[in-house]
Amino acid sequence: MLYQMNGPFPASDVLSIEERTRPGHPSFANLRATRLEKWKRRPDLSGPGIYGLFCKGILYYVGIYTGSKKTTFTGSALDRWDMHLTFFSLRSSEVSFVARSMQKILKLDGAPADEYASLLGGRHLSLDEISASPSPFIVPKHASCTYSKALFATRNWDVFAPGNERSMMDDVSFMYARILPEADTLLTGADAYARYWWAKYEWIQARETRLVKALQPICNSATRKFRTDVTMEDFRAAVELEMSSPLAPFDADRMMSKLRRSVRPTSDIRAAA
Repeated sequence: MLYQMNGPFPASDVLSIEERTRPGHPSFANLRATRLEKWKRRPDLSGPGIYGLFCKGILYYVGIYTGSKKTTFTGSALDRWDMHLTFFSLRSSEVSFVARSMQKILKLDGAPADEYASLLGGRHLSLDEISASPSPFIVPKHASCTYSKALFATRNWDVFAPGNERSMMDDVSFMYARILPEADTLLTGADAYARYWWAKYEWIQARETRLVKALQPICNSATRKFRTDVTMEDFRAAVELEMSSPLAPFDADRMMSKLRRSVRPTSDIRAAA
């Protein structure tokens, strides 16, 4: 098999947190996560792969890291995890929502919804009223967070609430199924863009989609009915099943055919040619 499962890594082993606030945001949205120096160039987390995020040992998100766009088997999955830690917990001052998500959040019980309601002026607000709010955490599109992630944070506020940072760092953990550099031989004939595209769309994205469908983590947007029973061993077994099928070798004709059928800009197609 051309992959290696690494972890679990408690957040406290790979990340540190520091205070960062912004005017107009909830008082609990006051953290920024950064990677620990010793992990910045560790090969355990480099290159393309699939990762799972866990809270108290239960899966809450499946994601992919595609490696560096210039060099496929470099980079670090920590590029994603540092944001996930504070965004999915609502502790980042960069968390934002579209009005429809916030309208659902305001119907939740718990401290996060209480403070959002206080800042917005009530719980029973129309979409127009929320959209018209000057609050910096309400945006018209391209929000950094979703209702599902707010629901997850609210359900686990005993871990994420201010004052419980030690629990957050100890109870959140990560696992990474990393595609090994030996797979580079399968990318013969591909330039930098094509290597990135192939690793993302042919090697890991479809596997991620199937994992989300099977495991239904609460924070994935494709999840319809989330599960709260998927353990680290369940994730490990599901990834092993997905990775048991061989990685496809690079095929320029196949890639170009897919690019032509997609909505990608023609400049991308020319760059891949």
